[in-house]
Amino acid sequence: MFKNERGVTLVEVLAAVVLLGIAVIIFVNLSGYTLLAGKKSDYKTAALRIGEKVLNEKRAEIAASAPALPWTVSSSTADDGSLHFKVFVQQTDMASPAYSKTGFGSHYLSLNAVALFKTSSASSDLVPRLLTVTVSWEE
Repeated sequence: MFKNERGVTLVEVLAAVVLLGIAVIIFVNLSGYTLLAGKKSDYKTAALRIGEKVLNEKRAEIAASAPALPWTVSSSTADDGSLHFKVFVQQTDMASPAYSKTGFGSHYLSLNAVALFKTSSASSDLVPRLLTVTVSWEE
């Protein structure tokens, strides 16, 4: 009755264990990349949230007072839970928007808006300027 039945050989068992081990290693490596991508996404989301908040605050300040040019660049720090950021606010000419990248970390996100500034403190003439908020972070 059991004459033609054969069991699984040791070589077949070892081959199955090796293939299963390779599959587990691949899965573990992929899950590590997924966690890293999630962390990068958390930084970008927090930076965007902080940048939008600062940009809206600066736009409200400028709309309320229409400051005169030259308007100084400002920088500050911000925290979002355990994440730490540097925030830079700059204004540039609309015709040739160029701004300094001094002090930025290895990762940064910039948001732009147009704001109206007085040409001088004595003048009521308004000129559009590009307002840039940059949020920088290190991972």
